Amino acid sequence: MGIAFPIFLSIVGLMAVIYTYSTIKRGGSKSYTLERELILRRATAMLWLSTGLFGSAVGWLVWQDMSRTAELTAASETPAVVATTANAPEPSATPNIPPPSGGTLPDLVTASPAPTIDPNLPTPTPTRAIVRAFVTGTGGNGVNFRTTPGGELIEVLADDTFVTVLDEEAPQEQGGFTWIKIRTFTGEEGWVVTDFMSIDQ
Repeated sequence: MGIAFPIFLSIVGLMAVIYTYSTIKRGGSKSYTLERELILRRATAMLWLSTGLFGSAVGWLVWQDMSRTAELTAASETPAVVATTANAPEPSATPNIPPPSGGTLPDLVTASPAPTIDPNLPTPTPTRAIVRAFVTGTGGNGVNFRTTPGGELIEVLADDTFVTVLDEEAPQEQGGFTWIKIRTFTGEEGWVVTDFMSIDQ
């Protein structure tokens, strides 16, 4: 439809040019003069020039339409090729090897290598839980803080003194009391009697 209509218009225009030329020719034959012949030739030349320009425009439109049709055809054919390639079965990575005569091939099992541990890596140490305690029940006298269970006195810890209980050594029995190792706020380590300690659980 896009090409047929311009072609139809060009044919109609060409017929109009022929009709105009014949009409001018008939009118000029009644009273022929040189001046009228010159005017007739100029009019004829302009008519043919207009016809040529109009035909060129129609040809240009036809050429553009044919180029566009070829591009659309090529674009519509390309996905089909891609789809055919995409749907093609992939070659098998395992070759089809026929089994030996009189038997079957065993299942191929690829053993995963065991992970190796680098001996240079540091050994992880478990994180120790921090246990807090505070001095209580001494009646205001405080508790003796000693270097060893029942050993040399370091200082007297007043009531409500917060300390850290150390689990690196187990509680020990000495002099009828149970002793635990603690660290004070100043960083000193020693032993105290558990009877005067309130341990946070």
